[in-house]
Amino acid sequence: MWKDRVDKVLQTDVLVIGAGNAGLRAAIEAREKGVKVTLLAKGNIPGGASVMAAFTAAAMGGDSGTPQQHFEDTVLGAAYLNNQKLVRILVEDAPNRVKELEKWGMLWARDISTHYIAVREGGHRFPRLVQAAGKGSGNRTPHVLFEQALLRGVDFHFFVHTTALIKNIENEVIGATAIDMKTGEFIFVQAKATVLATGGTSKIYNRGACARLNTGDGFIMALKAGAELANMEFMQYIPLGIIQDGSADGYTLGGTPKAKEGYLFNSLGERFMKKYDPVWMEKSTRARMTVSIAKEIKEGRGGKRGGVLVDLTRITPEEKVKRAKYQPYFLFCLREIYGDKVGDFLEPYEVKPTALFQNGGVRINEFCETNLPGLYAAGEITSGIHGANRLGGNAQAECLVFGKIAGAKAAERAKQVDYGKVEEEMLNDEKERVFAPLKREKGYHPRKLKEKIQDLMMELVGPLRNEQGLKEALKQFTEIKSKENELFTYGKSRIMNNEWMEAIEISSMAQLALVITEGALYRTESRESHYREDYPDHFPSGDNDNWAVETVQRLENDRLIISKEPIVYDEIKPGEFKVEKVDVPYQTTRA
Repeated sequence: MWKDRVDKVLQTDVLVIGAGNAGLRAAIEAREKGVKVTLLAKGNIPGGASVMAAFTAAAMGGDSGTPQQHFEDTVLGAAYLNNQKLVRILVEDAPNRVKELEKWGMLWARDISTHYIAVREGGHRFPRLVQAAGKGSGNRTPHVLFEQALLRGVDFHFFVHTTALIKNIENEVIGATAIDMKTGEFIFVQAKATVLATGGTSKIYNRGACARLNTGDGFIMALKAGAELANMEFMQYIPLGIIQDGSADGYTLGGTPKAKEGYLFNSLGERFMKKYDPVWMEKSTRARMTVSIAKEIKEGRGGKRGGVLVDLTRITPEEKVKRAKYQPYFLFCLREIYGDKVGDFLEPYEVKPTALFQNGGVRINEFCETNLPGLYAAGEITSGIHGANRLGGNAQAECLVFGKIAGAKAAERAKQVDYGKVEEEMLNDEKERVFAPLKREKGYHPRKLKEKIQDLMMELVGPLRNEQGLKEALKQFTEIKSKENELFTYGKSRIMNNEWMEAIEISSMAQLALVITEGALYRTESRESHYREDYPDHFPSGDNDNWAVETVQRLENDRLIISKEPIVYDEIKPGEFKVEKVDVPYQTTRA
């Protein structure tokens, strides 16, 4: 009997994996449709990168522009590599989700009662990123969603590490296996529909701006189950990563300088963005700024701490007052990390790129359906919306908009199907795999392999890539993956054993590193967040004659297969839309 293979069985209509904004919004919507919802969180609830994000992009009218302008900026910033159907849904519905949050208790920053305060990030022509009153929307949005999910009776399970998606013989996803890290129990959650909302991959790099738990588990669970991944080579690095000896190193205070008069300088005192992007300058996309900074550093024009300088000393007194009033957390962080003079805008501060966001991911359609029946996906784990580069604020908007869609569609399926037949062998094999490191007395320790993966990803698969480095990375990642069946832990406890969690993560991290590296080697062009030093031409817009495609990866008999899928331009094509000049304020009170 298959139930004898697990310690506990949870039965639900809709299983949501992930406790960030996308997972919480999916859970809310599924409950609104009247079905039972169980949510598994790898850590705390709310969790993931959502608790760290600051802004939500939405064209609220007035000085923030129209949804059409938001659409144009998103497509242009992505070098036309996105699914324009998904972008259209995003920009049209984002304002509705902002207003919905406000109805649920979100306090958005306002200067006058009829308008929101909004700021501009790189690649946006207008200030359209709304923020919470006080510290930033990322610190409020997931908590508001959590409260709403609690009110609706979502069944929450925290510190539960999901290990695999389970299918039946009809190739339908019928739930997932997991380890309850609080008890050490091996769990099977049997579900009629499953929503994957597990977030991103930034912590497979040694400098990552997001949560420690963002090791990309969901991508590999989906891949092993038979889902398709697309454009995984387009890892986004945020250019202004903090440089500090300590826990703040690698985190970020934003993607662009926080003022119209905020500039970037190299060690020679040159405002180098004039050379790389004379139209957008410091208002450029995160990808272009990252490549520009990485080049300056590599060519020997970095500062004392190996980065470049963000200079806010030229901002006006009026702007200083606005930063103190509307973004006090920014000034507080500057003082804590860089000192009082930087916090008072009297001295510049040094930064360098850090890993942030996975633009590629599981392929979905406009209903959040994957190629696997019963499996839906939303949030950072998906591909299609951001193409070759994500604009600031679009991630939170994506989670809200597509989390709602995924929850609704999963609930719709749950009302139409019964529980799938469980294959005993699949559960047994997964149980053996995840408990094996606890049984071994010797072999390879996960921490050393994890650190090696992280170092190699930043060094060889980071902002600047080339064939030689990528081939070396593939060789080393293949070697690391070959050791996954020899992992062991010193501690043998099943309860809150971080060694054990890392041992389980290593398999996903090694496979994920191979997926990203294979994609980066396969795509022989430079386009926004994927920069090949040996193919520098056409940057940042890409070689559209040969590479206006999605790179699609799937597993066939445990072999990674990559193919090309042509991009469909539903509304605008490359060259049909241009930006000649960008001269807008950093902030507006008229959104």
